[in-house]
Amino acid sequence: MQARHSGRKRLRHPQRGAVDYAYTAFHPAEQPEQTLVVYVDSSEPPDKRRNPDR
Repeated sequence: MQARHSGRKRLRHPQRGAVDYAYTAFHPAEQPEQTLVVYVDSSEPPDKRRNPDR
């Protein structure tokens, strides 16, 4: 996989209001027509982010 581009987006959540996200988009070398986009809530410090597995 190769990172194609990254940036920040602000989305409006119905209960939390405006939430800032950092994102990175990846394209698999074998299937460049597909894209995997990973979003991380950048409005909270890393140690305060919720982990859904816990």
